[in-house]
Amino acid sequence: MRPLTVLLAAAVLAVPAPAPAEDAYPSRPIRIIVPLAAGGGTDIVARTIVQAVAEEWQANIAVENRTGGGTVIGAQALLNAPADGYTLMFNTASFLITPLLLAAKPFERSQVVPVSLVAASPHVLVVSRNVPAKDVGELVTWIKSKGGSATFASFGNGSSGHLGTEILLRRLGVQMVHVPYRGNAPALTDVLADHVDLMLADHMDGNIKAGRPRPVAFAGEQRSVSLPDVPTVIESGYPGYVSMSWYGLVARVGTPQAVIDKWHAAVTNALQKPDVRAKLIEQGIDPIGSAPADFARFMDTEEAKYAEVIRAGNIKPGD
Repeated sequence: MRPLTVLLAAAVLAVPAPAPAEDAYPSRPIRIIVPLAAGGGTDIVARTIVQAVAEEWQANIAVENRTGGGTVIGAQALLNAPADGYTLMFNTASFLITPLLLAAKPFERSQVVPVSLVAASPHVLVVSRNVPAKDVGELVTWIKSKGGSATFASFGNGSSGHLGTEILLRRLGVQMVHVPYRGNAPALTDVLADHVDLMLADHMDGNIKAGRPRPVAFAGEQRSVSLPDVPTVIESGYPGYVSMSWYGLVARVGTPQAVIDKWHAAVTNALQKPDVRAKLIEQGIDPIGSAPADFARFMDTEEAKYAEVIRAGNIKPGD
């Protein structure tokens, strides 16, 4: 007969050990990908939100700028990471536009899930000193007088500023030569230096507020608080026209829903903080904070709009 102690030991070993409790999220550092350069609108929004969330959660959350390829490098960094909620990305219009321009699609929108449309920055139409127009009507007359030689700058080929201008030109019934730049700042600098005639500028910096270069129309649904005397394009006789840069947070497909929900709540809380709102508004950026489903519908609309102008204008990656 086996000793009682041996039998008791065998019984203990036969009982399955309890599964270890899952660590509460987040239990380790989080990485937030920004697929564009530091200092731009996307970077400003990301760092402002990340700082607020990190303070709320008492967590280590780092912003990592992964630039190149019209958000391709950043998107691939997200998609190559585990779908565990420890790598997320701020996306922009370029995330939707890039796959529309390329025959070999580097990624698909269906590979990410929306968390929130965090903020947006309506564009402002500005002109150089070479352009005498003071409103949209005068601008149309001036562009037509140039016989197709007038130029417009953008902050990147296939950017929201580029395609937003293409959509506007179609509405105005005029043609211009596109001059792409690597970012809003160098494009605006060349408009200010009278090397390029006009552009849809990203956000309203001090130069534009001071009238350099001169703002002709605002591309938001309503007039800007910072530029109250500048009429919207809609007011100028082109109903429904809106062009903007926007900033959203996405995660990989397969990320736990609890993580998506926690991030959405944290973003919403951050955008309610007076200091966060003030910092964004100061940069010409409007806080939003939408639900994931609303962000998905917004991207549907944006994607369809850009697909149409790319098809109608036969726009190519190098245009």
